[in-house]
Amino acid sequence: MRQIYLIWLVLLNTLLGCASLPADNASFDWKQVGKAHEEAQKTGICEIHKIKMTLESVPIRWGEATPPAPGDPSYQYRMENFPNYTQVIEGGCVKIPGKNSKMTFICSLCKGKAIAWKNIKI
Repeated sequence: MRQIYLIWLVLLNTLLGCASLPADNASFDWKQVGKAHEEAQKTGICEIHKIKMTLESVPIRWGEATPPAPGDPSYQYRMENFPNYTQVIEGGCVKIPGKNSKMTFICSLCKGKAIAWKNIKI
């Protein structure tokens, strides 16, 4: 009986789209935030701070995506406060030989806010 309940719950979550990351705020527009971030990575101008970013090499982590560690900021919080700073890029399940890093735009203010957040939270 328990297995049937779990299967039903997984199917229901999948059909309703509840398996995606939950937003902290119901008004968080995932599509708009994603488009703004994508545009910022094309232009090199941070969508939050409106400053020019620097192009830096960021290591790629291959394999299954790792969930955030306990105490890490939510996806929504990161995208609202420091979207253009990352220490690692999730590369996916299939490793591309010789591809160990990727050039990405990093915002100095996003980096400062992320580091300050981490120092306050620890």
